[in-house]
Amino acid sequence: MNPISYPPMNHPLRRGYSSCAVGLFAAGITAFVAATTMIAQTAPGSIPAPRDEVVQLSVFEVSATKPNRYQAAEATSGGRVRTDIFNSPQTINVVTEELIKDVGANRILDALKYIPGVTESTIPNGLDRVTVRGFQIDGRTVDGFYSISQANLDPATISRIEVVKGPNAILSPAGSPGGTLNAVSKKPLFTQQTSLTVRAGLFDDSGIELDSTGPAGGPDAKAAYRVVGAYRNADNYYDGTETVSHLFAPSVTYRFSRDTQLTLQGEFSNWRTINYLGIPLDPASGSTNTAVLLSGVPEKIALYNSDVYRKDELQEIRALFTSRLTDNLSTRVAARYSEWNQDTTQLTFSPQGGNQGGARDPLTGLWTPGLVYGPGPTFTPSPAPVQSRIFTQGGSDQIMHEKFLNFQNDWVYQRTFDKLESTTAAGFAYSKNLPKGNSDLTIEPISNSPFNIDAVVLQNATKAGTLSARQRNTAHNSQVYVNQIISAFEGRVNLSAGVSHVAF
Repeated sequence: MNPISYPPMNHPLRRGYSSCAVGLFAAGITAFVAATTMIAQTAPGSIPAPRDEVVQLSVFEVSATKPNRYQAAEATSGGRVRTDIFNSPQTINVVTEELIKDVGANRILDALKYIPGVTESTIPNGLDRVTVRGFQIDGRTVDGFYSISQANLDPATISRIEVVKGPNAILSPAGSPGGTLNAVSKKPLFTQQTSLTVRAGLFDDSGIELDSTGPAGGPDAKAAYRVVGAYRNADNYYDGTETVSHLFAPSVTYRFSRDTQLTLQGEFSNWRTINYLGIPLDPASGSTNTAVLLSGVPEKIALYNSDVYRKDELQEIRALFTSRLTDNLSTRVAARYSEWNQDTTQLTFSPQGGNQGGARDPLTGLWTPGLVYGPGPTFTPSPAPVQSRIFTQGGSDQIMHEKFLNFQNDWVYQRTFDKLESTTAAGFAYSKNLPKGNSDLTIEPISNSPFNIDAVVLQNATKAGTLSARQRNTAHNSQVYVNQIISAFEGRVNLSAGVSHVAF
C-alpha cells in the first residue's frame, strides 16, 4: 500500500482545500442558527405528543448494610441471644457457611485458620483441638451446648462458626479464657434447596454429602424439613492412617405463627480414625533452637497398627423453641439429650533406657540437648548418653459411655427511650448426667513390642495387665445470669454489665 501524499502548503490545490473547509464551516454555523430560530418560533401545540409506551428498566438493588458472603452482622455466641456484632462488647469473628464451602473444609479448623488468634494444636485427626489466644480448647460447642468428643465435628452439619475472643461468662462460664468456639447447626429453611457434593482428594478428603431442605407442603406450609447426610472414607497424610465416618442429621421446624416456631433436630454419627502421635524429635532440638525431626526417619512413617485408633459414636436430639411474645419481649427455650460411646487406644513411645539425649535445666526451665543434671543444690551438668534408636511403647485403652441432658431458657427485653436503646437479657441453664447413664470410664493398660526406628515392624497392641481403673461419675451444674446493654448516640457508645452465678 502506498502512503498518502499531501500537496505542499503553497500548492494551488492545498489553497483550494483550505478555502473549501472555511466555506463548509461557515455554512454549518448558518444552518445551526437557522434551525435554532425555527425551533424557537414553533408553537407549543405543534410539538408531537409522546407515545403511550412503557419502558421497563432492569431490576437492580442498592444496599449499604448487607454484608458480603464472608461477613455476618449478628451472632448468638456473645450470650445465647442474637446480638449485633458491631455493638457487642466482646470481639466476635464469624466463619460463614459460604467460607466453609469455598475453602473445602473437612474439619472446622480448615475454616478457622482464617480467624486471627486461632491456631491448630495437637492431634490433627481428632478432638477438634485448637488454641485460641494461647489457650488450648478440647471438645465441641454446638448451639451453645458443650461436650467432649473424640471425633472432629463434620462441617456438613454446620451453617456458621462463631469465635468469641476472651472469657465468656454466659456461654462458657468454666471454659477457656482464650475464647469460645460455638458452631451453629443447619436448620430447616422454607425455600427448597438440595445439594449433592462429591469430594475427592489425595489426603483427608474423599466422600459424599447430601443436604436437602424445603417446606413440607405447599407455599403456605407451616412446617419445613432438612436432611443432611455424609459418608467419608479418606486416607490421612501419614502412612497407614485413615478416617471413616457416617453421618445422618434430620430436622423439622413448625411455625405456630410468624414470630413463634419449634425446631427438632437429630444427629447420629459413627466415626473412626487411626491414631497418629508423630515421630521423635532429633536430640539436638532444644528450647532455644529450631526443632527438627529425628535424622534419617521419613516424616510420614507409621508407628502404629490399625488397632491403635479413636472411635466415637453419637446419638443426639435437640429442641429449640423461640417466640416473640410482644414487641419488646422474646424468649428462647433449648434442650438436648445426647449419648456418647467413645473408645480411645493410645500408645506413646520413648527411647529404650529412658535417655532423651538431653534434659531440662532445673535453674532455667529450658531443655538443653546433650546435657543432664545432677542433684541439687548445684545441679552439676554432665554429657548426656547417646539416645537409643530402639523405642518402647506403652499406653492405655479407654472406653467411655456417657448420657447427658441439657436445658436452657433465655429472655430478652428491648426498649427505646428517646435516644437510648436498652437490651436486658436473663437466663437459666442446667446440665446433668442422667440417673441411669452416669459417665462410665474404663481404663486398661496396653503395650507393644519395642521397635527400631530405622526398621519399623508394625505389630498389634497387647494388654499390659489387668483393669487399672473404672470410674463412674455423676455431675450436674446450673447457671443463672442477667446482662444489660445500653446503646446511645446512634450506637456509637455501648455500655454492658452483667452478673452470672454458676454452681457445680
